[in-house]
Amino acid sequence: MKAEDNSSPNFTSLGLANLESINLSFTAVTDSGLRKLSALSSLKSLNLDARQITDAGLAALTNALII
Repeated sequence: MKAEDNSSPNFTSLGLANLESINLSFTAVTDSGLRKLSALSSLKSLNLDARQITDAGLAALTNALII
């Protein structure tokens, strides 16, 4: 599965709702792609090394997962 923003399906529709760890380093994911991760309430570990992600995008994901 590609981690690109527009081409990747929602993780929950792939049966990955209980995903606990994901490595998205060196992928094309951007702030808009992070929105798909907010549905992963079981996520415990996230590896991001992507220059296209801004502080605002990361803050939005953090706020969504803290709920």
